[in-house]
Amino acid sequence: IRNDRRIDFHVGGDILAQVEPWWLSLETAEKFNLRFPLRANYTTIVHPKFYDALIDKTVDMLRMHAVGLATWQQFGRHIGENDMRNLPEYLLSPGYEQLAGLWKDRPAVCLAAGPSLHTNLLQLLPLRDRVAIISAGTVYALAQGLHLAPDIVTTIDFQRLNWTDQFLHVPLDPACALVYLHSTHPQTPRRWPGPRFVAENSSETLLWMRQYTEAKGSAAQVQTVAHLNLLVALMLGANPILLLGQDLSMPQTQHHAVGARAQDQAPCEVAAEAFMFVPDMHGNPVSTRHSFLSMKTVFERIIAEHPDRTIVQCSEAGLPLVGAPHRPLHAVLDSLPALPAGESLRTTIRKVFSAYTPKIQAQLLPDMDGLI
Repeated sequence: IRNDRRIDFHVGGDILAQVEPWWLSLETAEKFNLRFPLRANYTTIVHPKFYDALIDKTVDMLRMHAVGLATWQQFGRHIGENDMRNLPEYLLSPGYEQLAGLWKDRPAVCLAAGPSLHTNLLQLLPLRDRVAIISAGTVYALAQGLHLAPDIVTTIDFQRLNWTDQFLHVPLDPACALVYLHSTHPQTPRRWPGPRFVAENSSETLLWMRQYTEAKGSAAQVQTVAHLNLLVALMLGANPILLLGQDLSMPQTQHHAVGARAQDQAPCEVAAEAFMFVPDMHGNPVSTRHSFLSMKTVFERIIAEHPDRTIVQCSEAGLPLVGAPHRPLHAVLDSLPALPAGESLRTTIRKVFSAYTPKIQAQLLPDMDGLI
C-alpha cells in the first residue's frame, strides 16, 4: 500500500474463482475505489473472452455490494431496532442449525414469489406427501389457500408490512415451523404459534447479542427470503431441492405471482431505467433489475458451495442459475419415489423445538442493567 492505494497480486490460472472471495475480504471503501483490470493486450490477460469474463465477475461484485449498501441505507435503522426488540426471541429460539439432517436425502420444494409460480403450483397437489415444502412468507397465504400447507415458512423482512401484509390476516398453522432472520419485524416471531428457529445475519448489535448465547446458524449471505429457503433446505439435508417461482425476473405487467403478498411494482409502472433486459432460461429477453442479478450471484455461490446436492430450477420462466439445471416440475415429481414410512417432518421439527433448552449467560442481566 502506497499513498493510500492498494495493489493486490494474484499468481496462478484460477483468477476467476478467486475474484469473489478476494472481493468479500475488502473493506467498503476499498470496494468503491476498485480499478478495473486493464484492457487485453496491455496486461498478461491476453484472451478477450477471459478478460470479458473477469470484467463481468467484477461488475457482479460491484452490483452485490451496491445492493447491500442500499438495503442498509433504507432499512439500517429498522435492522438495529428490530435486533434489540427481538432479543428475547433470539435468546429463547433454537438456531436453525438445530434442523441439520432432519430431512436427509429426501426431496424438498422451495416456494418463492416469482410470477411463474402459479403456472405449476397446482402440480404439487397430487404429490404433496412426497416432498417437504419450504415457503417464503410472501406466498405462505397462497400455499395455505391451495391446501399446500408448508412444513416451514421463512421470513426476513424488516418492515412492519412483514407482519401486517404477510401474516396478520392469514390463519397461521401451529404445525408449521418458522425460520426467521434475527432482524425481522418482531411481531412475526413473537406471534407465531408453531416452532420458531432463528438464523443470523450480520450487524453490530448481533455481535453484542451473540456473546450471551450459542451461535444460531449463519445466513449472512441472504439478500432475499428465497436465499433463506435454500439455506434451510440445505441445512435439513434435503436432496434433491426443487426451486419454484424463482424467476428473478418479471413480465412487463406483473411483479410477483398472483396471490403473493409482496410490495413491488411491475416494469410498466416505473421508469424504464429501473429495469434491464437479459436472456432468460430459454434464451428470450426478459426484464429484470440490478437487485435480482445480485440475488442470482448469491444463489450461484450457494449452489457452488454444495456440489454434493442436486438443486433443480423447476420455475417455468426466469433467469437460469449456474449449477441448477432447468427441468419441468412434472418430470421431476414423476421420478420421485414414495417417502419411506416414518414420522413427518413437522413432527420431527416439533420434537426438536420442544427439546431445546436455551443457553443464556448469567452476565446478560448485569450488562443489560449497565445499558439503562
